[in-house]
Amino acid sequence: MQFFCSTLTKGLLQNSSPCLLKDKKAIQFNKGDLIKINRNFFWHWGVYNGSGCIIHVNNVNMEDGMCNAEVVCEPFNDVVGDCYYEKGNKKDAKWTPLDPEEIVKRAYESCKPFKYNVIFNNCEHFARWCRYDVDYSNQGNFLKTVLQDKLVTTLARDDIAELTNEQKEKLKDVINSKMLLGRGIQDASSSQEQSI
Repeated sequence: MQFFCSTLTKGLLQNSSPCLLKDKKAIQFNKGDLIKINRNFFWHWGVYNGSGCIIHVNNVNMEDGMCNAEVVCEPFNDVVGDCYYEKGNKKDAKWTPLDPEEIVKRAYESCKPFKYNVIFNNCEHFARWCRYDVDYSNQGNFLKTVLQDKLVTTLARDDIAELTNEQKEKLKDVINSKMLLGRGIQDASSSQEQSI
């Protein structure tokens, strides 16, 4: 847990700047729109409140092997800076967005401490939950796949060869059940409650 939280998250955050400069053309955001901000190595996500601010996950820090953050509402330009940004509503074609008032209400009601996990509970999960009531992150799924592929490669190595097939399957089950990479060992069974 500590590796996946502190080492991986710290690496992502440290390697996230400088970002690409934003296109100078104006993008019209409406209340409840999702905003994607390019941080080079990843996209940072938030919810536009309709009044010039972004509600987003911020202040990610590691304490005692756990990732803690908070959901905050900050001025658009303070969050975006000089980075490239775009509207993040492409899933509207697949998922029905909630009413803009409900999206922003959910976001504001979440302005409190947030249990962060780069794979299972990140800023993209938060933003998509607010807009679609769906706990999903393309970036998190990509990282999970990379780590699972690394696990399979590791399990095939000679120094792991003494594990039985049953032990290898149990280890894979741990990964898939989010017990190792999930929202926290104690919280793995209550993922819906922990998503926001």
